[in-house]
Amino acid sequence: SPLIKKGDYGNKTVFALISFPAAFTPICGSEIPYYDRLKIQLEQLDATINFISTDTVETLIKYTTPGKIENNLPSIGNLNYPIICDRDREIIVHAGLIDEN
Repeated sequence: SPLIKKGDYGNKTVFALISFPAAFTPICGSEIPYYDRLKIQLEQLDATINFISTDTVETLIKYTTPGKIENNLPSIGNLNYPIICDRDREIIVHAGLIDEN
């Protein structure tokens, strides 16, 4: 199921929700892949990482497809963590990750 439900991650100690402002931006393109390099260390901490974005599903698919380019910026390619699409900003606002306005 594409939805994350209570219990999907078992008894994980840490559930991190990492937001990013938009796909195909200079900062996100360099920082998001950093979490892939930390995958083993994060698993040792019993952490579950999820990204969240207000981009469309189509944009996020393109962003995680190797070799795609938009705004003269490359995609990040394959990612080892899920990205939650929050187009209506409901989760991001509720979690305090972005101002409602």
